Amino acid sequence: MPDIVAEPDAYAKTMVFHEYPAITHSSDHGTIMQPRILIADDSFETQQLIMRSLVTFNAEFDNAMNGFEALNKIIAAQKNGSPYDLLITDINMPLLRGDELISKLRSDENKIPVLVITAEGDKSLLMTLLKNGVTEYLDKPYHPADLRNSVSNILSQAQHRDEIARRAEEQQRQLHLMSHELSQYEEHFAKIRQQVQFAIATYRSLTLIKNDIPGLTYSLKTRPFHDLGGDFCAINQTPSGYDFFMADVAGHDIGASYLAVMMKAYFEENRNLLKCGEDFFLALNRALVENGAGRMVCAVYISIDLFHLTATISSAAHPTPVFVKAHPAHTASVESSGTPLGFNAPLEFDSKVLQIENGDRFFIFTDGLTALKKIDGATGRTQLLGEQQLCSLIDSNKDAPLDTLTDTVWNEALAFSRQKINDDIMLVGLEIPGGNNV
Repeated sequence: MPDIVAEPDAYAKTMVFHEYPAITHSSDHGTIMQPRILIADDSFETQQLIMRSLVTFNAEFDNAMNGFEALNKIIAAQKNGSPYDLLITDINMPLLRGDELISKLRSDENKIPVLVITAEGDKSLLMTLLKNGVTEYLDKPYHPADLRNSVSNILSQAQHRDEIARRAEEQQRQLHLMSHELSQYEEHFAKIRQQVQFAIATYRSLTLIKNDIPGLTYSLKTRPFHDLGGDFCAINQTPSGYDFFMADVAGHDIGASYLAVMMKAYFEENRNLLKCGEDFFLALNRALVENGAGRMVCAVYISIDLFHLTATISSAAHPTPVFVKAHPAHTASVESSGTPLGFNAPLEFDSKVLQIENGDRFFIFTDGLTALKKIDGATGRTQLLGEQQLCSLIDSNKDAPLDTLTDTVWNEALAFSRQKINDDIMLVGLEIPGGNNV
């Protein structure tokens, strides 16, 4: 921000009002603070009317008689670490008009919320104010209730933004604590990057699950939309069982395959780090933000513990897996919500833990499978296969051997769409082995 702007002595006098007790709201650091409102108007009476109208907000009021004085105070408050929460300004003021004040603030990248109150309500002025990011606008004369509603909306929006920023800061703090472990990922990825061209040429091998894991029973079906795609799955053996990972990268090009190669490397490295699904997603998301060029990734991570007979499902906006219970026979979708990966935004996951036993099955799939569609001949309407119908297909064939069940569901799904696909599609069936197979 620039230095304090000089102004004539005639306008240097300042009146500061601290007449009301504090209203509580959350700051960026979780402390309880009082909203600070600066009123810029060359009429002392108007300033008093505004403060009386906003008495229920119990705010800390400060005032300025012109745009220069308001600019000085905003700059000083920013430097002192106690910025204003809201600027209420008139347009027609001496020395520096309200719209000129706003333009100056925005040019200095000051994002203070602004409420304009003026009798100069022409369209040209309104367009200029909106362009400069004015939050709210009131024409004179106005009703005090309209003023209170506008201020309430602005402060609520600011509090919401502060909460988002606080959550983002907390996640950044957690990522910082994991920096040593993340460096292992980055070092491993640096080596993988040199082999990208070869990895892209062999993309289809990424969808093959190694069959050298003792006791593992699985069935895999996959078809890319083009020669290259973003669907990927893999299984790691762990000291207590298995970790399964499936991801769906947006797109069907080299970039999608590149990210699939990267995720394979990260997942294989996790064999040594043994992160849980949520921690793995946090680490992976950082790499995707840095290297994914804004690509969205949906993923699911299932940790199978054969000692404690539990399965922990963590989802990053991935379609819900289908769980087929062996005894008693029961089929249901496993709801596990979460935010997608690939963006620099707060992440949330709602992992689910299920009790499992020998013979239980999981069916995991990408959204390309449930998005298979057909045109109904009678109505001309588009019908999607959908998760519910896919779950019904699995349930109606649940007594068949795993390979037979997977083949049947796959073939019936493709028959539904007459073999036409609009996305990469993948279906994996996993059957829980006995505990002595670990």
